[in-house]
Amino acid sequence: EQPAAYLPHLAKSLSKLASHLSLPSDAASRCEALVCAREAVEIYRRLVEEQPATYLPDLAKSLNTLAKRLLEKGDAASRCDALACARQAVGIFRKLVEEQPTAYRPDLDASLHTLVELLFERDDAVSQSEEVECMKEVVGGYRKLAEEQPAAFQIPLSMTLNELAYCMFKYSSGLGHTEALRYAREAVDICRTSLSTDDVESTHNLVNALDTLAEILSNQSDEALIVEATQCAQEAVDICQTLEQSLATGACPNVDASRKILSNAQLPGSTFASQEDQQQEQQQHPPGQVQFQPQPELQPDPPQQPQQLSLPSVSEYLFEQVFSFVVPVGVSFILEVISHIVRG
Repeated sequence: EQPAAYLPHLAKSLSKLASHLSLPSDAASRCEALVCAREAVEIYRRLVEEQPATYLPDLAKSLNTLAKRLLEKGDAASRCDALACARQAVGIFRKLVEEQPTAYRPDLDASLHTLVELLFERDDAVSQSEEVECMKEVVGGYRKLAEEQPAAFQIPLSMTLNELAYCMFKYSSGLGHTEALRYAREAVDICRTSLSTDDVESTHNLVNALDTLAEILSNQSDEALIVEATQCAQEAVDICQTLEQSLATGACPNVDASRKILSNAQLPGSTFASQEDQQQEQQQHPPGQVQFQPQPELQPDPPQQPQQLSLPSVSEYLFEQVFSFVVPVGVSFILEVISHIVRG
């Protein structure tokens, strides 16, 4: 009856419903979420034709939502459509940020994150380059927001720096690794500053940042940097173990990755065991198994052979026996004769 009055509300409701339906893991809910997201985008496109200044931000948000739902579908065609939607959303928010940076910067960063996720899935050189540029743009945006509201945006800035460092480390070499190392160090520094003993998430962020820094350092040729890598990885493992003891939920989700990075961050020729040595040791002696030193087998005593006496030894033996008997008897007889003489 009144499309102009209620169509915007319908589009907004459809977009929210699409987000909520994506939470369940069943295929039916995800399919319904995709239908709602498509319908919301179609409505906002019509509204933008009539009132672009009013509904362009809503169209960009709905495009970002649709990109996420298409990504969840997983097939190649949907991923291609998702990339197109994400790029369109980013393009709209970039224009809006030029006019109102404070109002639309968080929305642009959210859309860039969606685009980065889609580019990561493509895994080709062009997409990797675009992904790094998008991450740098997000870092630049969070830097400005963190200057204005450090309590709200320091942690998002550190997480984005960590992601950027990892991407540059994986996709580049040489100067790219140097720049990745700089970003990784900055991420760790911010995480240390923002660390709260009551906030488990900030602790996980620090562990992730330490792991990234350790992995980048362990691939350098400088021995001092490799030693630093081991120290960072060991710190991450220690934090995870402390977190495990304080949490009732059990194992820290980062601990396995941290231990793996620690085992790889070894200095060749140092007191640290090499990765191959550790793997061989784990195969021979699985963790948790008591290691016993092999003991020499006890050999049975050789059977004693009866002594074989030769003729000379027999005569010697008889002489010793007679001598041992005669000498005491003779001595006693002589003493008795002496005593009779004395009495007589």
